[in-house]
Amino acid sequence: MGTTEDEALWANLWKQVHIVSDWFPDGAVFIGGIAVYLHTMTGRSSRRTGDPWLEFSHDADMYVGFRDMTDLRDLEDLTPNRRLSKSQFIKNGAEFDVYVERQHALRVRYEDVLKYSTVIDRVRVASLEHLLLLKIDAYMDRKGSAKGDKDQRDLVRIVHALQRSMHGRRFSGYATFDDITALDVTSKSAELRAMAKTPREAANLRKEFAEVISAMASQVV
Repeated sequence: MGTTEDEALWANLWKQVHIVSDWFPDGAVFIGGIAVYLHTMTGRSSRRTGDPWLEFSHDADMYVGFRDMTDLRDLEDLTPNRRLSKSQFIKNGAEFDVYVERQHALRVRYEDVLKYSTVIDRVRVASLEHLLLLKIDAYMDRKGSAKGDKDQRDLVRIVHALQRSMHGRRFSGYATFDDITALDVTSKSAELRAMAKTPREAANLRKEFAEVISAMASQVV
């Protein structure tokens, strides 16, 4: 992204995310690209257009409990997508995907995502560990496509951000050897090499992947 039109779309999405987040500050947890952006943003000295570490999202994914979902139905016109086990709505041109407690196909339970979530710039987001697991699943579903390439770039961002503070035990009960394989593939990917400014930076990123893989492997049952 980077054009004026794309930036306008992102600005609108960002505005709508804040509105919806303010409705449910204690229960709606954002996942996906919005959460990746917010976690990445906290570690960047600038937010300039063209920074490969900051990539805009086209829509917003949120994870909610039963009570908030009931209230959300009163506020927005939701359309169920049974094939993907989610609901969707459009708010002032911005698209939202909604996953509901115990009515979804996401790997990590809502109660765990909520427990370890954090608030960044007024928006509650999933922890990096849980976000990593969910992003691996998205990548596995879409690898080989443009969205899959974006998922790989997001995996690089998440792994890099995890170096500031990683709680490996949050992988417990969820991590699999398939996750380790996906991370290993990403550590050797063209997406990682493109994001690194120098061969040394690429080597450092691969080292970070090795550390996350080690922490995850210790929690695989």
